[in-house]
Amino acid sequence: MEGKGVIMFGRSKVVTELKGKAGKVRRDEALSAPASTYAPPGVDTSQVWLAAVEIRKPESHITYVSLADGTTSVYYATGKGYEGVGSAESVAEASRAFVERAGLMKSEFTQAEGIPYPARGKVSIYYRIGDGLFVVTATEDILAVGGNPLTPLYKRSMDVLHQANAVISR
Repeated sequence: MEGKGVIMFGRSKVVTELKGKAGKVRRDEALSAPASTYAPPGVDTSQVWLAAVEIRKPESHITYVSLADGTTSVYYATGKGYEGVGSAESVAEASRAFVERAGLMKSEFTQAEGIPYPARGKVSIYYRIGDGLFVVTATEDILAVGGNPLTPLYKRSMDVLHQANAVISR
């Protein structure tokens, strides 16, 4: 997946477990690498091409990254991670829907300044257009209950989470 400093992505046919600090490194790349080296071939980077949700769990922060072609990865702040999770069509479909929903809700986001992990009880949702990174952070309990303008986006992100976790736990 990596060669001579260029990150190559596209829907993998297998799930790969990352070890050491690779998950943390890949998370940072997903949120900051130039679109020309990170976006899948053929994806229109002038539109939302990546959406990610970060959640703080007691054991670690977890980042679910969805690309417009259905590529899906899961990264843990501890360094662990999984790539190729979108090889399962259910995950790819959820990822594409999440990216699409993020594109419909761009007005809720602001330009990101750095890529800190969310505080306890908060959820950060990112999207990328070109090399830009945009973020919205909200209280998870409020999003989960509903009635918040971001709830539909949060629900799409949770669909990615549930579908990805089902594949990872197999």
